[in-house]
Amino acid sequence: MLGKFLPTILLIVLIGGCGFQLRSADISGLEAISLSGQAAGGLRRELEAFLEANDVESVAPGPNIVDVRLLDVRSSRRPVATSVRMDAAQYELRLEVDVVLILDGKPLVADFS
Repeated sequence: MLGKFLPTILLIVLIGGCGFQLRSADISGLEAISLSGQAAGGLRRELEAFLEANDVESVAPGPNIVDVRLLDVRSSRRPVATSVRMDAAQYELRLEVDVVLILDGKPLVADFS
């Protein structure tokens, strides 16, 4: 049963990385998924576009459908290197997403970020 949801779990883990990792994720075994939650309007749209481009249908929560609940999204930026003029030359960009995976009303993976 875990093998059936492994692509979904891998997709969620890759969300913690950058967009380049999402572009190389293999989700060919995934047919439908539900995205819910009040948080992450822009992130949710990006995920839906990514799923659609990979022929994964975004559906309403239901039996045997994994629901990815986007609980909270935080982003930050901080300088990590400066130029000779003491301007920020490089920034660390950080995106944190809190999610819960739900299947048939029960958490598969409870609140991780």
